[in-house]
Amino acid sequence: SSSYAWDKSAFTKIFRTVNQLKAGDKVYISYNGKQYTYEVTYQEQINPLDTSRYSGAGEELLLYTCWPPNTTKTRLIVHAKPVGTVAAK
Repeated sequence: SSSYAWDKSAFTKIFRTVNQLKAGDKVYISYNGKQYTYEVTYQEQINPLDTSRYSGAGEELLLYTCWPPNTTKTRLIVHAKPVGTVAAK
């Protein structure tokens, strides 16, 4: 959700609706022949300079984007915990 006019990549809009994820929703990631399943635990908005959320104990998926869309005012982070892995078809 970048606000930079020069950034025309497809990735600037991919997380525009990430705020609609709620606790209990599933997120699926395919990587290296496996499908990883995560369950959303919570989301939060933080200051862009706050990096304290990027380290912690154990595995956690963080979906991170500028928020609100088209600004760099804050960052929205959706937290999710791993709940399963299977071989991809």
